[in-house]
Amino acid sequence: MRSSLPRLLRFVLAAILVLGATKTSPAQATATIRSAAVDFTNNTLTIYGTGFDAANQPTVTVDGHSFAVQSFTATSIVTTIEPYTNPPAGTYLLQVTYPHVSAQFYLAVGNAGPQGPQGVPGTPGATGPAGPTGSTGPIGPAGPTGPTGPTGPTGATGAAGATGPAGPTGPTGSQGDAGPAGPTGPTGATGSQGDTGATGPTGPTGATGPAGGQVWSSTTTLPASIVDPYEYVAAPTGLSSAALQSGSSVSGESLPLPQSCTASNFSVTVFGASGTSQMTVALTTTSAASAQLGNIDAIQLSCTATANNGSPVTCTSSATAALTAPTYVNIFISASDPAAFASNTIQTSFICQ
Repeated sequence: MRSSLPRLLRFVLAAILVLGATKTSPAQATATIRSAAVDFTNNTLTIYGTGFDAANQPTVTVDGHSFAVQSFTATSIVTTIEPYTNPPAGTYLLQVTYPHVSAQFYLAVGNAGPQGPQGVPGTPGATGPAGPTGSTGPIGPAGPTGPTGPTGPTGATGAAGATGPAGPTGPTGSQGDAGPAGPTGPTGATGSQGDTGATGPTGPTGATGPAGGQVWSSTTTLPASIVDPYEYVAAPTGLSSAALQSGSSVSGESLPLPQSCTASNFSVTVFGASGTSQMTVALTTTSAASAQLGNIDAIQLSCTATANNGSPVTCTSSATAALTAPTYVNIFISASDPAAFASNTIQTSFICQ
């Protein structure tokens, strides 16, 4: 169109079928435009008809100007009429085009003229297909219960048989074989102890055994409030309070290893852990320089204890680790649920041999 559609109170848009022209391919049904209506509030044009292609979006033009299609079905098409407003009065060609079918209408824009005479009735359409079979009706009510049949006669009871007489006593049997010999009697009392014999010569001195291992053990108390990242260090011997891992805590809680040894039999017992969360306790080593920076160089032995609703829990490690002097040793503690292990007491031990 030359400009957009008018407002409702200023113009009337009439759709007039002039040619009834429809272009189709041999395999397609005929598309026919029946009427068109304009919504001036929402600026839309609605086209009504039959035989529209619901599977393909149509192209809608008015006097060669394309209108954007908003929705389409087999019987209607909705387009926008923007940006064309205030067109001059006149008649415009409305065309709907699909890949294989099209239809045309002439639209009159301007004041509506008088009503024309009634058109000739169209040819009746073909009879539609039969509707689907209706659903099965509900089951009817149950019929009344029939009368109870007569009870059959009771059969006669048979007579009880007579009790037979007792049989005669049998003869006495012959004497059986002699039984086996009885068990052996108890052992007699032990006689008095004889005199002590002479002392034998002293045996040779055995070879010197290996040096015994040194046991390291500690008792550590966790703070009442465990904070993120839940990683604490403690001394490997004696009594200590676990401290959050930092430069001062790692250096303050680490002890120098007096000589190289093999660490084994690492054991941990946790007292007072609530719930069922877990705590990992490890024997770790660090250099003096790393300790000053708050770093731990290596985890040597570790185990994980699972809380048991306040009961003491123990975990052990069957592994061994070679500790090489000079190095520093400490205990590293990591809790998955800090609230479950607050104020807990942790006992650790290992053998350095």
